This record gives sequence, structure tokens and C-alpha cells, in this order.
Amino acid sequence: MAGDTYEDWTGHVIVWGLQSLGLRIVEQLREAGERVVVVDDEDDPRLRHVVRGWGVPQLNGKAVPAETLAEAGAAGALAVICVERTDLRNLEISLVAREMRPDLRVVTHIRNAAVGRALAEDPGPGAVLDVAALSAPSVAEACLGGDMQELAIGGTRLVVGSARAAATGTLRELYGDAAAPLAVSSDAGVLVCPSRDHKVQDGDGVTLMGAQDELLARGVAVGGRAPSARPSWRGALMVRLRWIADEAGPGLRRALASMLLLVAASTVVLWHGYATPGMSPLDGLYFTIETIATVGFGDFSFADQPTWLRIYATCLMLLGVTNTAVLLAYLTDLLVSRRLERSSGRRRAARMSGHVVIAGLGTVGVAAVSALHAHGHEVAVIERDDDSAFLDQARALGVPVIFGDATVPATLAAAGISRAAAVAVLTSDDMVNIETALALRNVLGERWDRVPVVPRIFDRTLARTLADRFGFAHVRSTAELAAPWFVGAALGLDVLGTLTAEGRPLMAGRFTVTPGSALQGTTVRDLLPEQIRVLALDRRRPGPPSTGSCLKADEDDRLGSGDGAYVIGPHAELLGLLRRARPQAAPTAPTPGEDGS
Repeated sequence: MAGDTYEDWTGHVIVWGLQSLGLRIVEQLREAGERVVVVDDEDDPRLRHVVRGWGVPQLNGKAVPAETLAEAGAAGALAVICVERTDLRNLEISLVAREMRPDLRVVTHIRNAAVGRALAEDPGPGAVLDVAALSAPSVAEACLGGDMQELAIGGTRLVVGSARAAATGTLRELYGDAAAPLAVSSDAGVLVCPSRDHKVQDGDGVTLMGAQDELLARGVAVGGRAPSARPSWRGALMVRLRWIADEAGPGLRRALASMLLLVAASTVVLWHGYATPGMSPLDGLYFTIETIATVGFGDFSFADQPTWLRIYATCLMLLGVTNTAVLLAYLTDLLVSRRLERSSGRRRAARMSGHVVIAGLGTVGVAAVSALHAHGHEVAVIERDDDSAFLDQARALGVPVIFGDATVPATLAAAGISRAAAVAVLTSDDMVNIETALALRNVLGERWDRVPVVPRIFDRTLARTLADRFGFAHVRSTAELAAPWFVGAALGLDVLGTLTAEGRPLMAGRFTVTPGSALQGTTVRDLLPEQIRVLALDRRRPGPPSTGSCLKADEDDRLGSGDGAYVIGPHAELLGLLRRARPQAAPTAPTPGEDGS
């Protein structure tokens, strides 16, 4: 295929970059029935063999971007997806594509937030996406055991709640028209996006979306586990005392014990041995501290006391000065070492409880830290590289960072793993993530089934094998999580978020019904058998603002040309819907494989 060009193709998608994320994008585009042309700078033989097996043509991307895009049929393409390894390369390709065709939909992967914001200001169609930001909410959700899921639609905040049907009846009868049913779980299985007239039985699981107050009023539970509560003052005191005992060291403890023993013994001796005018226990304690501190206010004197007591006073002064010097030396060492180690976070992590441990402070790691911090959860980070580019971001959030190898039990112990509520392993190396997860299984012991461990695994097949073989119940693949966003954006869906309903992953987004599409005149009810729910309709038409907007959708409403539809459903079904949402045109180029190429 190296000598072929596809300049006459129309309506296809160009995917530039085939490493991990690009491969998942190509796979999902094919499953959606879209034609794809792949361009890859690295030309990996293994990946080339995979895409050729799918019948997808591939071009070498090492030539000038404009020439390669022209060969890939950019003139008639539906979209270009840029997912090369570096931001610079993705930026170059996207700018060239936009210059070639201002109306071409360009979807670009940019990791740098400043560059992404600048590129997103371009008025042309498309999107600027960051894999780390897209996958972090799923990682945070797995760590929190199902925290609140929400969407913002037309300025309205909608949340996802779950309930058990308290009686037999239709969803409309039980939950009204305000809540949108997303899934029903029964003995017959899981039904996604049922009609409000669907009848449920007592005890069936129901997942709905709506305003939080409306759901709570209907007895629907909103959100998962609440953020870890702050410990009481007694608990905080005990944690701090344990920290002092652990960090003080035997030398400081011995010096402190010696000082306390000297003060106690001297108080008793002075109380019983000081003759004229005599001392009370409080006077004995006061004069002991005064003597050890070498203050000498002159209110007490040993001049008229017995010889043995004056000899004792001399020894007390010598012992007091020596013990004070030793104690101050140990305290100084403790304070200085604490100052030096503060950046590593070991001492702060030792005082944490019910927190989340993140292993790996890369792009995904720092995004997960930000997401967890936004939910009010304490986080501790383990990072190998003390020159990580994201250290300042972690410190700005007040997150302690422990430098070390997360596969070593001592490093995990320093992060407070015995008191952690969850652990996410998010390095960029699959083998390190697997090794760390296995080390965590050994360290957690009986807590393994109660503490969510979320390893990041790039390869989907490997992730499933690990889940089955080693019991990793919360494996996450960033490529798997992010690919639907890129595919949806390329096909015209403004992706709003991903949710989970009764264990089924759903995607929410907005698209526009274009004139001449197969969706014109379709009712909202017609889409329910396709497992797609229309949450709201934005009926703004081209023209003056007086045409208004209607952000609600009844099941009898019809989709019209120019309507903006907010929809939710399984990813595959939404992609099929997007094909129907755009005008149908006869293909001008053969489907890959039909011409024998």
C-alpha cells in the first residue's frame, strides 16, 4: 500500500499516529462503519500488520505534512485525528490541516494546557483533547468506590442516582417525568435507556439522571462514598503522638527520659532536703528548672544549706547543662531533617489516614491527583524521579510526595499504605504498574478485597488477563478510556462526559441534526430501542435570538433540522446515531479491500 494514494476518497477519517491510542481509535472507527486512512511517523511493523489485517490503508508520515495529508485525501475527508507522541508534532499536523481546509474537523491530542487552550481558540470545527484529563475522572471514580457522577447541560447540573424500585409500576409512576431513566437491572438482565413507561418490579435496580434535589425527593441515592471524614481531635492527637514516637528516634527518647527523671528526682530531693525556709513540691520543681536552665533569679540559695545538698546542687547544675545540650542537639537534628525531608512528604504522609495513594506523577497521575483533591480527598504521591515536571503542581495542591520505588514495601509504608483508602498505580510503564500492583497485594494482605487498587495498563488484552488471573478488579487503560472521546469528536459529537449505569459504560454528548439527515422528523421515543436517550433539545435555529431555546425533551418530541440534541447511550450506539445525523452521500471511493488493495 506504500505507493497508493487516496486523494479521491470522501467522508473518511484520517488518523495520524498509531501508538496505543491511535490503534484504539482506528478500531472503534471501523466498528462504527467509518472508512479510515492511517498515517504513522514510526511505521511500526507490528502495528502495520494489525491495520493491514483490518483492511485499513497506511501511509508513512515522515514526508512533509501537507503532502501526506493530500495523499491521505484531506480534501474530501470528514476529519483528521492527530495522536502522535509529541505535542509539537500534533500541533504541526493540526495547523497544516486547518490551513489546507478551514472547514475540516481537526481533533488533536495536546498534553500542555497552555498550548491546548491557545489551539482551542481556533473557530474551526474540531476539538483539543488531553488523554490524562479524560481518563483521570475514571481513575478517581474507581478509587472513591463510585463517587458522584454529573453532567452540565445548557447550564443545568444533572447528577446520576441509583435506587431499588420500592413497588411494581412504570418508571414514570415511580419517579415522575423529571428524572431520565438510564438503566434498569432485573433478573432478565440490564436494559439501557428504557422508556419512562417501562414497567419495573419491586426490587429492580434503577439508575436515573436528573437534578439532585428532584432525585433525593424521590428516594434516589445520589453519589457514592462521601469524602473521608476529618479525624477528631483525639484521633489527630493520637496520630501525632504516634508520629512523634516513630520519628523521635531512640537517642532523643533516651535524652528526654533522662531529663524527666532528673527533674522528678531533684524535685523530690529539694522538697524533703531543703531546710530553711523549706520548699513545697511546686517550689522544688520550680527551683530544679531554674537551676538546670541556669537562670538564677536569687529567690533560693544553697549558701545556708547542708554540705551534701550543696554538693548535690553542683551535680544538678552539671547534669542539667549536659542533658540540656544533648536534648537540644537531638531536637535540632529532628527539626533540620524534617525541613530537609519536607519536600518528600514522608512525615506528612505518616500522619494521614483514609487517604488515596497515587504511584506515578506523570500527566495521568497529576490529573488524578487534581480530580481527587477537587472531591475533598487527601492524597499522597509516590514518585521515582525527584526532577519530575509535575512536582510544583502537586506541591501547589498541598500533596505530599514520597520519592522512592513503589514496588518496595518500605516506600509503600512511608506513604501510609496501611491506612490508605485506595491506591492508583499510574506510571507510564506497564511492567512497573503490574509489579507495583502485585507488591500492593502482598502488603495489603487481608485488606486487598476492601482497598481499591487501580493499575493503569495500556494493552487491553493484557488488562483483561491480569484482571482474571490476579484479581485486579479496577484495571484502567487510558487509551481505552480516551479513544471514544476522539472518535466522537471526529464524527461530530461534542462529548460531555462518560458515566456508568448499572455497570454499563455510557457516553453523553451533543450533536446537531443537519438538513437532509435520516434523523429529521424522528421522535425521541424512536431512539429508545437503540439504547439512546435524548436528555434535552436545544431548538435554537439559525436566525435572530428571538427564536428562543428549549432545553427539555419529551418522548414525543421530534428532531428537526438545526436542533442540538443532548444524548446519552453506549458508545457504539452513539456512533451509529452520528452517521444518521449527517447527510447521506454516495461513496466516491471503494471501501478498503473491495478493489483488492
